[in-house]
Amino acid sequence: MDRIPSSPDSSDEIPPETPETPLAHDFDIAARPSLDLRALSSLSEIAADMNSRDAGPLLTDGGKPLFAIENTYRRENTPQNTPEAAAEQPPPNVERRSESGPEVPRDRQAILYLVRMRVLSFDQLARLTYFNANKTVARRRLRRLRDRGWVDVWERPVAQGGAPRYAYPTKRALLWGHGVTSSATEGTVLDRLVQLMTPATPRQPWKLEAGIIPMFLAHTEEANDMLIAWLRRSGERVLWASSWDCPFPEHIEWRTMPQPDYVLVLERDGAAHLIFGEHDRGTEAREVVARKFRVYRTWIETPEVAERTFGFRSFRVFVTVSGERAPRRLDQLARLARDEGVDSFTTFMLADPDATPVLKPLTPAMMDFTHCRLCQTRVPLSAEVCPSCGAPTHQLARDELTAEASPPPIEYASDINAPDIQMDISQPPAPPPP
Repeated sequence: MDRIPSSPDSSDEIPPETPETPLAHDFDIAARPSLDLRALSSLSEIAADMNSRDAGPLLTDGGKPLFAIENTYRRENTPQNTPEAAAEQPPPNVERRSESGPEVPRDRQAILYLVRMRVLSFDQLARLTYFNANKTVARRRLRRLRDRGWVDVWERPVAQGGAPRYAYPTKRALLWGHGVTSSATEGTVLDRLVQLMTPATPRQPWKLEAGIIPMFLAHTEEANDMLIAWLRRSGERVLWASSWDCPFPEHIEWRTMPQPDYVLVLERDGAAHLIFGEHDRGTEAREVVARKFRVYRTWIETPEVAERTFGFRSFRVFVTVSGERAPRRLDQLARLARDEGVDSFTTFMLADPDATPVLKPLTPAMMDFTHCRLCQTRVPLSAEVCPSCGAPTHQLARDELTAEASPPPIEYASDINAPDIQMDISQPPAPPPP
């Protein structure tokens, strides 16, 4: 049988990009409550022969027959062309695609979510990005991203059944996500916050070893589940969502920085609100949680410093609790929050796969201030001590506060057993003689 001559269009040269009309469902994602992806609007269009969406090789495929297309979506992902364990291929032409990221908008969004949440299971990514497609489609897209060098895949070891798969970004994805995040938030209300959380150089990719479950995986997975609930079920417009570990520096201006499990920025009534998320699994001691609450209280009591640091004068703390004794643990944390004076801006909720996070109305809380007599620091009226120098309440410049009561006298045994001595009553001095 004579072989079909190869088409001249199937050479190794990369075909020039041709403009393509965006499809309607590609923009449905941006209309939903999700991250601010304005930086993606200027990215290049998809080449005609890169992702076929029709059943046959028609004009949308560049008018080429199937055998003449070098890199086709259908052909590359058929079972006979997709090996079970495909090795990571070298990245494509850097000059052509390094600035635009993955070709498909949903793939670009998936990479951004991975960059900001570090590690996500295939199921989480299917609910987060490919929510209107079959899970098989999500797995196929993630395999394609792995083969293109955007993500690495790790299988969680299990005793029985199929091993759940997780995806985490490669160094290439972190570099691209770093540039997209910086350009998307520059000059916006998120600028100062994102700059504070973003290191000078992009974060290094994690290396998950085969057959070893990291100790942080369970906590990270549950925290990311809460972020997905905020993005998909809360009905809020989320401007920013990230679950970076230790997102802030340890200290800024001698102050201890909070280290929340995730950071959210919500938009309500045209205003942005900062949310610090804490996920508790019942593994931390009471004193550790109390220390976190004290850090939050210190920052909420100094709005000028918070605005200079985060870009927001105030914030809220949202605490979710999971574990075997989650209701009991939640009651304990609620009492601890009252003891530490953070209950006014802290919300508690039991973590559940189907739970919908609900936050109290984000109205600016009125707070009266006074000044410490010693260091002249601005101090809330409800504070018991100065957050700067630790002076007690009687050292604050408040008229309604009086000096603290003196402690009761100590009764010593020698005083109790001592004999009673009648003391002479002193008389006023006699007037001088005339």
